[in-house]
Amino acid sequence: MSKLYITEFSRLGISSNGGTAQIMDFDSVVTVQPPIDYSAGAAQSAAISDGTRYVRVETDAICSIKYGSNPTATTNDQRMAAGDVEHFYVSRGNKISVITNT
Repeated sequence: MSKLYITEFSRLGISSNGGTAQIMDFDSVVTVQPPIDYSAGAAQSAAISDGTRYVRVETDAICSIKYGSNPTATTNDQRMAAGDVEHFYVSRGNKISVITNT
């Protein structure tokens, strides 16, 4: 079974000198979406929550993802390798679609 995992965050971390760190602030988790099973074809996430500004996306199998208001991923979209983790800036209400790729 192929799954995509999405964690939503409201802010980045703060560095030791008070600036913005290039990491997520674990205390700012807005929600963890249920894993998206895309083994049967393109699947879509729930809408990004109000207050979410960043997402952490992890896949356990090779896939392609597409982002937007009502996306449907194809194998021509952004590819992720099995085990990849990516972070993205997002807008509330949008979704992530995912499909198996090679």
